Amino acid sequence: MKKRKNKKSMISRIIRDLRYRRLINKTNKNFHSDDASKIDEFVNRINKNFTWANDHLNMDDFYAFNKNFYLQNKELYSEINPECILQTSVVLPFLLPINENAFTVPFYSMRDNARSSLTLYFSQITDEKTFSGGFVHKKGIKYNTKRTRIEINAIFIEDYFILKNKTQISILNIAEAVRQSKYNDEISMKDFIDCTRYMFEVVTVVIECALKFINSVIMSYAKTKNDIKVYCIDKNQVEHFTHFRVIEPKTWNTYNWLHLNNIDIPSTITELDSEEIGKIFHSAYSEHGSNFEEFTVYYQKALFRFSSGEMGDCIIFLVISTEILVKKIIEIYYLKIEKKEKSEIEEIISDNSFKNLLDNLLPKIIGGNWNLKSKRNIASKWYGNVYKLRGRVVHGGYNPEYMETKIAIDETQEIHNYIIELMRKKRKKMALILEEFNSPYI
Repeated sequence: MKKRKNKKSMISRIIRDLRYRRLINKTNKNFHSDDASKIDEFVNRINKNFTWANDHLNMDDFYAFNKNFYLQNKELYSEINPECILQTSVVLPFLLPINENAFTVPFYSMRDNARSSLTLYFSQITDEKTFSGGFVHKKGIKYNTKRTRIEINAIFIEDYFILKNKTQISILNIAEAVRQSKYNDEISMKDFIDCTRYMFEVVTVVIECALKFINSVIMSYAKTKNDIKVYCIDKNQVEHFTHFRVIEPKTWNTYNWLHLNNIDIPSTITELDSEEIGKIFHSAYSEHGSNFEEFTVYYQKALFRFSSGEMGDCIIFLVISTEILVKKIIEIYYLKIEKKEKSEIEEIISDNSFKNLLDNLLPKIIGGNWNLKSKRNIASKWYGNVYKLRGRVVHGGYNPEYMETKIAIDETQEIHNYIIELMRKKRKKMALILEEFNSPYI
């Protein structure tokens, strides 16, 4: 691979190429466009103010794998003579009791399209929490908890990386292009974001590959010590953003940035006014113990799992929620209107697949379009994008992407609203069923 002969001309070529590609105009598959724009604004504001604009910061004090460590272990790396190092870290939501400063086996193959490896460094961070005992603020007992921080060092033997769109980039040149953007007024914010998206793709691959190995460590520890409080994680379950830096080993010149791992950006909660509080308590009183409450409990569980990054569990709870709603309507209909015995109703429901309940028995009760083969109605979209996805999760161990799960949530909300609207349209026929749900929303 040719060395960088003219840094200025290389940067100009990168920026020129980026103007044609305009990655910013291609919506990130992991986010809605609105979410993506908010994320870009959030990350780039912090990057511009605190990280990439501060070239003099090498942040060595914050990393175990720093210049001193590298020089002390130069013989270990002399054979590979790396051209580029990318460093970042993740903080687990729990503690792995691995000795502080324990160093992993140095080289772990990361990706075939780049001659690179990973070195992980485990340490611990301490958080102060309060045990309140039910008392008001400041009356509790302070105590410390620990979590595991894992420093990730991606060592690139050659300074190149192949992106998903098959473009080959120089990591150091992209980093330098971003640094130059603060000195060059001709480089627009869009060009800056294009460069950062290239870099963010590299960091994302590094973190995802590291998490695969980290999960192997977690599972090995769990089996060895029978610890049921640890679990495999993905990027949605670590802190929402993390610092990373790119290093040129020969000079130890560094470039600092922040990378967003997920969209769990902290936000403040506005105090409820008296009218809102009244509505909440009225709704709670109306729904308490009703049939309507049961399926909303599982829907809320799904939303919580989504916010926690547990996409597979979210899909499962979305389907459970919908199954409860459909089966309860059929059960109450046969009980209240057809006057069937409970044992007979249980037999009807157990003898029919959920698909048959959805596209055969339910339409006879509430009407509507339930042709699951059309692919154009609400029911068929939900069945294809949510119910079948649940099968992949349960039977194949599939872990859905953010966007897949977001679509599943939206389509589950749609099918719930559709069912409720059909019941409203047949209010006379549905009167005995609706009163069982006992909800102000129906």
